[in-house]
Amino acid sequence: MINLCLIAVCSLVLVSIKPLPTLSELKGKGIAFHLFCAATLTLILLASLTGGLSPQMPMHFMGLAAVSLVIGIRLSLCAVAMVIASLVLIGELAISDIGGYWLAGYIIPLFVFAKWVQLTKHRNLWRFSFVTAGLGSTIIFCVKTLGLSLYYVFVSNVAVDAVLNQYIILSPLFWLPELLFNATVLITLLQHRPQWVLLYR
Repeated sequence: MINLCLIAVCSLVLVSIKPLPTLSELKGKGIAFHLFCAATLTLILLASLTGGLSPQMPMHFMGLAAVSLVIGIRLSLCAVAMVIASLVLIGELAISDIGGYWLAGYIIPLFVFAKWVQLTKHRNLWRFSFVTAGLGSTIIFCVKTLGLSLYYVFVSNVAVDAVLNQYIILSPLFWLPELLFNATVLITLLQHRPQWVLLYR
């Protein structure tokens, strides 16, 4: 029941951005369409390459900050819906966990990141890459970890000790790689194809 409620909340968020008109904006825009497809495939790949101490509480790199800066928040929400559907289809995500994973793992971090971009957006390439993208990616990784931890404890009924010792304790190991991954992608794009980074314009 809780999962259905969370799915309904996520679906309302998705409907509020009008996904079909949003996706139809890509029609006739070759580069924008290719960027959207590449971003979606990247998110699917990163989400499917999981690790961790417990198969019930997997961890993976997000790449969400770089994707959001390149294709924008609205298209990122559309891409995330496709990621969730793909993970279910390939058996990486249980149907009973769709709502929590979708909301705590992607939608809430995306909204936090949107506010972070508003606060830190700057025309300086290095500041944009390391503060907006890099540090922002670490912040949303922490938000995701906290959100999913609460979901595991209160909805999935996983013991608090197990969440602390098998999930939260691993989170700091992902912070620096996540920061470097997102910052590197942004630096590379801004040096060679700045017009591809939607939120830098």
